[in-house]
Amino acid sequence: MILWGPGALGRAALRELLRRPEFDVVAAVGYGAESIGRDIGELVGQPPVGVAVTAYADKQTVIDMDADCVLWAGMFPFPQIAEQMDRDVISLLESGKNVISATTYHYLPAQGADYLAKFEKACRNGNSSLFGTGENPGFWFERVALTLTGMCTDVDYVELSEYADCEGSGSSPEFLTGCGFALSPQDAAELKTLAAVWDERYFVESLSFASTALYGKPLEKFERDATFYATDEELVFDTQRGDRIDLVVPKGHVKAQMHHFRGYVDGVVKLSIKTYWFLADRTSPFTGKNDNTWEIRIDGSPASLTSSFEVRTTAFDPEDRTTATWYITALTMIQGIPKVCAHEPGIVYPTVFAHGASDFRMLESS
Repeated sequence: MILWGPGALGRAALRELLRRPEFDVVAAVGYGAESIGRDIGELVGQPPVGVAVTAYADKQTVIDMDADCVLWAGMFPFPQIAEQMDRDVISLLESGKNVISATTYHYLPAQGADYLAKFEKACRNGNSSLFGTGENPGFWFERVALTLTGMCTDVDYVELSEYADCEGSGSSPEFLTGCGFALSPQDAAELKTLAAVWDERYFVESLSFASTALYGKPLEKFERDATFYATDEELVFDTQRGDRIDLVVPKGHVKAQMHHFRGYVDGVVKLSIKTYWFLADRTSPFTGKNDNTWEIRIDGSPASLTSSFEVRTTAFDPEDRTTATWYITALTMIQGIPKVCAHEPGIVYPTVFAHGASDFRMLESS
């Protein structure tokens, strides 16, 4: 195994990989000075294992190594780095390594035939496979919500709502401000980098996958809008006082945000994802909603249903402040390793035994 990107998500994956005897982590590639050169065991508070994090500048030495699979836990595919990410992943695939990514590649057909074809070619050349997964995108909509539609003959509407406390996400203050926190609502609304990821990659791919699975056709249109919630007093987060991040949110600046993603099929909204992000329960405007909560609503016939899931960490370690979201994201990657490595060369997609469909004959090939 190789880990690419030992940040908050990557470290969660490392902890799980290192405690399982079926996995042997032989390399890791890092971007920041805080991880480069450090033993991967010590990096996650465990005994040293004799494997140091390789600097991204020396990535070719890792690409040339022999390994079965790479867990890609790097940064979001922001426009300024997306093409380089593609080149790195293609190099890994062509070198014969399977790749499982939580940061992009969730449903490549949504990016067009040419984009899909270059990854399929890399997989053929390297006899390898590529799988994009994670909790959202990757799991809650594509696997859980679609499974729940198995209780419906006809599916009129599917909605996923996510509630996340970003203070405890393990993300840096710079990343959170890049997402709009601690900015004025106007400045947050004008951010382009994260908007590009969402509009061109993440949730458009989730909804495109669901549209094809449920209705047998691609999305007609994808829309996103956002609501930013400003604080009426200055908020100070200080790790010296027990907070999980060092960040100041000035009065009148963003303390929480809701993004609504809508997918149209046959001229109406049939698929929807809402993300509710906030900074600590004590400042959240989303009353009664806890961190790490996902709610699913399905309107259909002859039955409709709603469901709610709350996720919590169960292995307590006072030195490990990793949020449950990172662990469940890492586990969707890790549990996919055997299937991806055994898969025929090409792109791997999540599967559900049976689910709602506009024509049940579609399920023969799903």
